[in-house]
Amino acid sequence: GAQLDWTVLEAFLPETEDAKFLKSALASSFVAALELARQGRVDIAQDSAFAPLMIRKAASTRPA
Repeated sequence: GAQLDWTVLEAFLPETEDAKFLKSALASSFVAALELARQGRVDIAQDSAFAPLMIRKAASTRPA
């Protein structure tokens, strides 16, 4: 429920040294972000190909 400005997706990942766990966490966080965007709860942006994915709370919410 916090009001967030644009934040890189990786900021929501757990801190770990385990590369496999980190890849899994990134993949599941990406899928979750896509679902939240589909529901209109977040906005996702990327400045260019291979640039970091940015996420924020949706500026306006639409009915589910």
